[in-house]
Amino acid sequence: MAVAKDRRSAEWEALSRRAIREAVVRILSRDGSSALTMERVAAEAGMAKGTLYLYFRNKQQLLESVKEECLGPLQAEFDAVFAAPLPPREKLARFVRRHLGFFDERRDLLRLLLWERELAAARARRQRTDRYRRLLEQVAAVVRAGTEAGDFRALDPWRSAVVLVEANVALITMRLQQDPPRPVEEDAAMLLDLFLTGLAVADEPARSRP
Repeated sequence: MAVAKDRRSAEWEALSRRAIREAVVRILSRDGSSALTMERVAAEAGMAKGTLYLYFRNKQQLLESVKEECLGPLQAEFDAVFAAPLPPREKLARFVRRHLGFFDERRDLLRLLLWERELAAARARRQRTDRYRRLLEQVAAVVRAGTEAGDFRALDPWRSAVVLVEANVALITMRLQQDPPRPVEEDAAMLLDLFLTGLAVADEPARSRP
């Protein structure tokens, strides 16, 4: 009996957290950040305000939890890409395509993340999170492997990772303003070409020069 009761309790908590997460995303998408209060979230999720406070002390803790739960599956996909036995270029290509595609599929979630970025210290907080640093470390490791293999130039792997990840974030943000956005493959190909090849036009062959 105790085992069954514990299982039901865990299932109920999982359902409650899901309802809360979906309520937060709906409110931000539909009504904007000014409408996001603990009272509104509880009402949207169909529960008493006191029940919501059983799970979260305040709105900031609520948002952090929702963000982590939503982004967990994406990090798992990144882990699989970076652990795969693939050439460095292919790892970066798959990372960029999946990063862009994930938020195309979850545009309401992206609005939640953009709301957080509007806060004064959002960027500094994001760059201190374990999740963000882990992603940078994974990308930097791929850059380092490509350099050691002679495929990439010898540039600072960490700074290179910051450039690529932040460029991806900027593209994701821009795509939210487009309805519909360009195909993921087009933006991914452009970003990868810019990152791996550069912006400058290659020199003309010597025979074509005056």
